[in-house]
This record gives sequence, structure tokens and C-alpha cells, in this order.
Amino acid sequence: MYTIIKVESYMKVKNYMAVLFLGMAVTMAACSSNAETTDEDDPSATEQAQETDVKDKTNASDEANEETDKETASSSEAEKTAEGEDTRPFTKKSFDSERQAAAYIKDYRKIEQTNMELGHGIKASRDAGAGHEHILWNEGNWLIETDFPLDDQYANAVYPDNEKLAADIVDYLEDHYLPAPEDRGVIKINGFADSKQTLIQWQDGKVVYEKKSKEAHPLDLIKQAVEEGKG
Repeated sequence: MYTIIKVESYMKVKNYMAVLFLGMAVTMAACSSNAETTDEDDPSATEQAQETDVKDKTNASDEANEETDKETASSSEAEKTAEGEDTRPFTKKSFDSERQAAAYIKDYRKIEQTNMELGHGIKASRDAGAGHEHILWNEGNWLIETDFPLDDQYANAVYPDNEKLAADIVDYLEDHYLPAPEDRGVIKINGFADSKQTLIQWQDGKVVYEKKSKEAHPLDLIKQAVEEGKG
């Protein structure tokens, strides 16, 4: 009798444990299924992830476009400088006398000794020293002087050839006329890369017309002087 009761108790415990394990397995499977269903069936989560991805790509694209715009603006500015745009007018300086006006224009002189031909019958003086090469010549009451480095690596990139620039100026002035100075006018061109500049001055009675530019090509500035003389 005792043995039968013991066996029955054992069987009940065994069946209880089996039911318990089965219930735990079913619960775990249901949880896993719910988790998967939540990920698959929740459209808001998917849409949010997609929107975040689109925003990230849009921001990256905007940043790339902004960098491109900056590079384009920088390139345009560099091209503008290279083109030599300088449309500022000539300034006028007034003096108490013609003598004072003439004295304001420095380094004017007549070139007596020449050693090179620039074309159209124009002769110039060419000399060099201390790393500089100068070409000087007169056209009427004008003195035109170029100052370039002997070593080409120090010359500016826009008009690096001293002799060619001088010849180009002479060629242009063969058919175009600078204002006629009452006493004197000068054109000074510095061709060094780190200090390039063109200066044009001429006297008209008690007034000196003047313009200097680091951006403009010398020929462009000379053309502006020609136009100024027409007015």
C-alpha cells in the first residue's frame, strides 16, 4: 500500500514538472514572437529610421555643396585678380603752381643713350644690376620704365617677360595716344611677383592725374589712360 502511494506521488510530481517546463517553453516562444512582430509591424519605427537616414544624407549633401560654393567663389575671385580688373578712375591732385605739379612727378628724364630696339623706331636703354633689369624709353614727353627681376622665378606670372611687355606697349602706342603732358608724364611698371605695381602720372597745368594698381595688367592701365586723355 505504501509503495503504491509513493509511486503515485512520484508520478504526480513528474507530470507537474513536465507541465511546468512546457509552460515556460510556450511563454518564451511567445515573447520571441512578439518581439519580432513589434520590429516588423511597427511602421513608425521603420519610418523614423528612414527619415534619420535621409536627413543624414541631406546634411552631408548640403555640406558638400557649401564647400563647392566656397571653392567656386574663391576660384572666381582668383580669376578676377588674374584678369586684372581695376576700373577705379584716375585721381586728380591740384597744386598751387605748374612747377609744383611737375615736381610731384619723380624720376622723369630724357633717355639719351640707347642700346635696344623696341620696334616702330623706338629705342630704349636697357641696364641691369643688383638683381634688377630696367628698360627705359621716351614717347613724347612720357618716360616709360619697366623694372623686372633678372631671375625669372621672382617675376610675376601674368606678364613675366620684361622685353616682350616693353615691345607690346610700344606696339599698342603706335596707334593709340596717351594724354599729352604739359611738361611730363611717367609710366612705371614693377614686374616682381611680391611687389608688382603699375603707376601712371601726368601733368596738366597745375593738376597731376594719377593712378596706381597692383591688380591691373600694365597694358590695361595704359588703355585707361588713353581713354582718360580723350575726355
